[in-house]
Amino acid sequence: MLDLSRWFNLNRREFERQFSLPAVELKEVIALDAIDLLPEQSSIKIRSHDLHGPLPEILIQVDPADRLGTFDRVEREAVKLCAISRLRRDLEEAFSGATFLLPTRLDGRCVAGLQWHGRTVLAEGEDFVQAYHRLWKRAIRRFL
Repeated sequence: MLDLSRWFNLNRREFERQFSLPAVELKEVIALDAIDLLPEQSSIKIRSHDLHGPLPEILIQVDPADRLGTFDRVEREAVKLCAISRLRRDLEEAFSGATFLLPTRLDGRCVAGLQWHGRTVLAEGEDFVQAYHRLWKRAIRRFL
């Protein structure tokens, strides 16, 4: 039986590279805060942030037998975070001084929020990309 923590530690640099590569290619500023191994769930949790605060956590199931598939999932999730970061940047440009609420999961749904001049807008979606797209539409309707 493969020791998951040993496998994870051997591949930590590769996880970091697979996470960072999309941000570099898409020219987004995303900082990797931590990659945590959750051996009881056979998964990893990735925490990161952009210039506007914490981004949604990524939770990826790890299959040591499918190393490339696992790295591919990390890269795909990093691309989604780049899209979210870009949406947040656009929202901040449209609503100067806006602050973002922590991205949250409630009842299996993803929730994103924005505060601007004492008013709050929330949006939910199947995933965080959808929630931030809906947040953009709601903020435009509500604030402009």
